[in-house]
Amino acid sequence: MKLVTLCLLLLCSTCAFADFEFMNSNHLKMERIEFKSKKYWQERQLNHWEVLGDVDLQSVNLADLPPKYIYNTFEIKGHFFFVIAGTGQVYEFDPVKRILSRVDQTYYRGYNFGALQFSHHDTLFSFGGIGFWHYNNVQTFFDLQTKEWEMVKAKGDIPKRIYSTFAGYSKREGKLFMLEIPDAFVTPTIQPLDFYEYDLKTNVWNKKGSVSVDFLNSFDKRYAEVIWLNDLFVIPCTNGEIIVDPIKNTSYKYLGSKTSFFIPGFTIFAKGNMLYSYKKDFPEKSNKNYMDSVDIRVLMSQSEKIGLFYNPTSWLPNEWYLYLTFLAIFCTSVLFNLTYFKSWRKWKKSFSKSSSLSTEALSFLDKCLVLGVNHVLTSNEITHLMGYDNQSYDTQRQYRSKLINHINAHFKDHYNIPNVIVRISSNADKRFVEYVISPHDFEKIREIVNM
Repeated sequence: MKLVTLCLLLLCSTCAFADFEFMNSNHLKMERIEFKSKKYWQERQLNHWEVLGDVDLQSVNLADLPPKYIYNTFEIKGHFFFVIAGTGQVYEFDPVKRILSRVDQTYYRGYNFGALQFSHHDTLFSFGGIGFWHYNNVQTFFDLQTKEWEMVKAKGDIPKRIYSTFAGYSKREGKLFMLEIPDAFVTPTIQPLDFYEYDLKTNVWNKKGSVSVDFLNSFDKRYAEVIWLNDLFVIPCTNGEIIVDPIKNTSYKYLGSKTSFFIPGFTIFAKGNMLYSYKKDFPEKSNKNYMDSVDIRVLMSQSEKIGLFYNPTSWLPNEWYLYLTFLAIFCTSVLFNLTYFKSWRKWKKSFSKSSSLSTEALSFLDKCLVLGVNHVLTSNEITHLMGYDNQSYDTQRQYRSKLINHINAHFKDHYNIPNVIVRISSNADKRFVEYVISPHDFEKIREIVNM
């Protein structure tokens, strides 16, 4: 509840007026539409206002406006639009013709205080808000044809609570960035806060990650006063502002000299790469200038990186990574055994005592016969002629034995040649066996193989 109270006090302190007062970024001047006098004013110098002309209040019933109200101002095609918080009321001001008119036909109110409101492609949007002791995630846009707030059909990981605190719209990216603040109407949580991105092209919400509550509270517990400027979040702190780049997911600490630039209560706005900080002085007739400026590039050059802002969301829960590891091991084992089994069956079939000589056996005999009669083959030579140099020793031995037995059995059964490949003891070492094509049957074997 403290968070809601703080946010409402901040809003009321800056934009709760009985008139419309706004910064005209084209002239870098504060301007005001005064209802009582129906005058259009401009602040030529600090606290020195001049009348620019009379205002025509077309279709404006001042009784519809609360005595005190909160509003957001948007500039679209040279006109200024004022959206009254909690009511859905929309007013349009033409500064050239000096005409103020109400453009909506809404009657509902009370549910969207503190809504995240922004202008995208010349269309007003209002997301979420708070009312009747409840946060909501209702997403609407203002239809100038129907003059009503219509629903946006959003998809994806839609947050339960959408609120203007710690949220901003990036015109360059066409996206929203938002930290889902805690629910002030329930017991405070110590759980990390979720950070979201919303793509206005696809209307899809995406949960980017989570931010530690301790990390946020380390900024003097002032993250509720965050300012959105030029695609950056700025958190005012007594010991140096914290700057968050949500696109790069990086946080920085400002070390420059502009220590009073982002004081809460100042009007902060941007034009191009320049940031401006505006603060009236009192009494009103003092001529102290409280308009300050800084180039965003200078601001960032005077800041040091302190790390990630949010911890990116994993695609899968942690326990799923363990399951996937076991699955990968299982699949690898099955694939290996299946490959080995297929190879084993192939050789078993090839080396079986069938009526025909296998292709592998014929190829092997061709190579042996080329070497000539009485050529002695070592085990390694046979393995090489078979083409199994890269196999393990046990695999070589098994295939070599099956091949020799297959050839000898075939020639014995069909040609009455008992031993085509004869095993003999090595002359160099009687413990080892060498092989030779039977010299007695060499020419007959050659004729059979070449048939």
